[in-house]
Amino acid sequence: MRALAQAGVRACALDKADFPRHKPCGGGISIRTVAELDFEWKDLVEAAPRTIEFALRDLYPVRKESEAPFLLVMRSEFDARLLERAIEAGGRFYPHHLVQGVEVDENGVVVQTDRGLFHAPVVIGADGAKGCVARSIGLHSRAHGIALDAEIEAPPEVVAEYQDSVYFSFADPPWGYSWISPKRRTLSAGVGKVTQRIGSLKETLNRFLQGKKLSGYPMRLFGHPVPLWSGQQRHAAPRALLVGDAAGLVDPLMGEGIAYAVKSGKIAAHHVTRALESGDFSFEGYSVDINAGIGLELTRAGDFAHRFYTFPRIFHLYQLGMMGVDTWDASQQSTGKVVQR
Repeated sequence: MRALAQAGVRACALDKADFPRHKPCGGGISIRTVAELDFEWKDLVEAAPRTIEFALRDLYPVRKESEAPFLLVMRSEFDARLLERAIEAGGRFYPHHLVQGVEVDENGVVVQTDRGLFHAPVVIGADGAKGCVARSIGLHSRAHGIALDAEIEAPPEVVAEYQDSVYFSFADPPWGYSWISPKRRTLSAGVGKVTQRIGSLKETLNRFLQGKKLSGYPMRLFGHPVPLWSGQQRHAAPRALLVGDAAGLVDPLMGEGIAYAVKSGKIAAHHVTRALESGDFSFEGYSVDINAGIGLELTRAGDFAHRFYTFPRIFHLYQLGMMGVDTWDASQQSTGKVVQR
């Protein structure tokens, strides 16, 4: 919405809730995302660890230092900042409007909400992996994985123990991973699968948190679908575009989607602005630009993710070898410790 408003387009956003509101997410802001943001937001950073830790089924951790810190935010605050900047640019926001359907014809778009109708020349679906816009215009045919997130209200001394690193444990659940990321006063943890073969994620999360001695603290649980990139998605129809999760633009290895949401939003704004000037609302070029700018990257990442999740042990052993680990300390396997040469 911000990019459209900056281009002089009258743009509005509809949402069933108001902001700030909780968004299930680990809150990691990738280098790609940083490159896409052109306003101040780093005051929202909750933690900035420089170490990332990988493990295999919560064993044999490999720690890696990064030159740049991993920036972690609360998505409720980050998303609210995005909305604030869009409104400052001239966009309008209508909270508490549940979108129930979208009708498109050659004259424009009618968006049906529980509080009335909205008429526009174009609609952009930014309503998530199972959004109403995609279903209404016949583009909702994607496979989904799923993630289960926990926001843990641990004591300050426990939160402090996790402040220096982000933790990932792969292969439990199969074709997925578990994670812990620090925030200022809480810990974000969760499990996710990049496959439709789901199984019981709640049992996996409980086992993971018990192993990390985090299961006894107050927490809020949130589940959400993770779109799976196939390389064959359709991102547009006449007078309608999809962006972010609604367009299936999520990293197939780690499930990260913020950067692709921001980038696809900018691409969509460019095509909408051009369509309003030309009168051509077919948006045939939108999918071409999405595939060229994002899709090829996701396809390559998907090929790697398939190999990685098929043979996670091989990849982890390779990482251990790169770190100079050549001997297991069998007596310490339950704690995941290794002996380095």
